[in-house]
Amino acid sequence: MREIGLIRWFGGYNLRTKKMNDFGFIRDNKGQDIYFNKGHVQCKLKELTPGIGITFERGVNFKNDREQAIRIKLLKDENDREIFYDFFNSKIFLELNLNDRSEILINIDENDVINTWSNYEEDLKIIFLYRLCADNKEFKLIEKINEENEFIRAMLLLYWGKINNCNNEIIIKKAFKLFKGFIEIKNRDLKIASLNNKYNKEKNKSFIIEFVKMCTQEAKESEELRKLLDMLRAQLLK
Repeated sequence: MREIGLIRWFGGYNLRTKKMNDFGFIRDNKGQDIYFNKGHVQCKLKELTPGIGITFERGVNFKNDREQAIRIKLLKDENDREIFYDFFNSKIFLELNLNDRSEILINIDENDVINTWSNYEEDLKIIFLYRLCADNKEFKLIEKINEENEFIRAMLLLYWGKINNCNNEIIIKKAFKLFKGFIEIKNRDLKIASLNNKYNKEKNKSFIIEFVKMCTQEAKESEELRKLLDMLRAQLLK
């Protein structure tokens, strides 16, 4: 039976043996740690960083007759929808990294995302909206969510325009005002996380600009769009 968990740590230099460790520990859904060896990993070892979501089975280490994790697979490689719900309803959900949490939200029902939206931090909302846009997935969020954060509201508005094929100058102008209000009037320091794997083509904060371009690719190039992109480049790529 497959279980869910996250990587607590893996590898690293061992001062006692003067070698690199070939083992690590997983935290299961009950908060307990379970040992695993690299021989039971079904992904690239460099991907086993703390906070990465995984699924595994339990087995026995025949050298010491102790329990260990086997057949370890990354969450992002799963296609069983029930697995995503197991993570969503688990104790370890908040310990997962942002990319894995956004992966979970992408793979569950829209209403479940909406009902828990107010619990999510700014960075998770930003990455999740980027993922929706990049994956061309339609969630009718803006019509059902009361979002106070102006930066997120701007992203929701642009995403709404994309999925409804109506990203015109009025929407772009409204998004500009919301982004500008957040960045300049509130003078907030944006803490936008980098994205991993296929979403990390540009470093740091530049994927926000890619989000805007994806949302407005069907719109005619206009002065309003140029103003929006120039403002974001100036503020996010310092």
